[in-house]
Amino acid sequence: MPLLLNMNAVAICGHGGKAQWTPAPRVKAGGANAVLGLPPVLPIAGCANPPPPANTGPGVTAIVVSGQTMRIKSMGMPLLLQSLATSPAVTCATPVSVTTPGQVKVQGM
Repeated sequence: MPLLLNMNAVAICGHGGKAQWTPAPRVKAGGANAVLGLPPVLPIAGCANPPPPANTGPGVTAIVVSGQTMRIKSMGMPLLLQSLATSPAVTCATPVSVTTPGQVKVQGM
């Protein structure tokens, strides 16, 4: 089972931009708030993809397509898992990948 993400988790796009998480108000994992899976849009900060005319960047958002919990919820909303998959970041053309989940004990499905 994949690990539950908390606010210490790090996810980056292919150009080094970091995903900005929304904290779950009532669920903690590893001493920090878990990460909400809704809305399914992840803001991206610091993408180094050059703007037009050199390229299409920088990436500003990515859409979550899988990796949300089915059974664990906070106030009725799903949380995000380490198995998070996104569509390519808008204007960045690379998906966001989780480099560290922020904690190593709590698993989810």
